[in-house]
Amino acid sequence: MVLGVIAISKTKNNVIPYMPITGYRASVVIREKKTEKEAAEEAEHFKYCPFLLAYGLNGKQVISVFMAPKEYEWWINYTELFPESDSETIMIKDVYYPFTPREIKHSDSPPCGADCSTCGLREENNCKGCLATRI
Repeated sequence: MVLGVIAISKTKNNVIPYMPITGYRASVVIREKKTEKEAAEEAEHFKYCPFLLAYGLNGKQVISVFMAPKEYEWWINYTELFPESDSETIMIKDVYYPFTPREIKHSDSPPCGADCSTCGLREENNCKGCLATRI
């Protein structure tokens, strides 16, 4: 099952290895600015927001991931908060977090099941393959 950008998969024992974060909502906000400089300035402005989990720049776009208590859901719905802005907000109603800290374990092949041996992007991007296969 996929919720926004958060993927949830079941294990062999049919157990979801993530815990729900009750009482919280999350959003992915994509804002288009007129210039790359404006995008960088806006990202700088938001970087200390207590609800901001991550942000990135993609040219003139600012892409942010927010999480806030339900009572602040209105705040992380940027499109409704600023309807005049050129933005898109994807609201994530059910928020999950891994039970354990992320740990990369060695694997003989990529855990996602990809066959990287024939991927043309390996040479193009100087990719050495999945990190899990190299530790």
